[in-house]
Amino acid sequence: MGAQIILENVGVRYPSRVLFESVNWTLYEGMRVALAGRNGSGKSTLLKILAGQLEPSEGKRTVVGSKKIKIGFLDQAFLDEAVVQALQMKDRSHSPLQVIKENLSKQAQEHQLEEVEQEWEIKKTLSGLGFSVLQMESPIN
Repeated sequence: MGAQIILENVGVRYPSRVLFESVNWTLYEGMRVALAGRNGSGKSTLLKILAGQLEPSEGKRTVVGSKKIKIGFLDQAFLDEAVVQALQMKDRSHSPLQVIKENLSKQAQEHQLEEVEQEWEIKKTLSGLGFSVLQMESPIN
């Protein structure tokens, strides 16, 4: 049996509102899923719970099977910050790929990503944003 992440009756409550409640979800190794919802509905919070970066207010998250399970999560705030920094740079000879790699390397130890994996994740994200390989590696200016 492959690895699984199981959410049982997971909920997140804030003093002024319930973000979500009674989430029951089993993700199996190799699954590809899409998570859609309105802004503020808790998508990023749920992903942080799945990645083990945040504890739910109620319910539990369990990892079953392979101890080598690896969950990748690139917080959208990180990418936003990197883009703002790139736009403010005086040295426009850096490429978007270089700027993001430099920012990611500062956090790499926290997220335990290897350099090759970092570059792959960055290229995948930039590609998803519509960047061509040429745009990723060309100077920002």
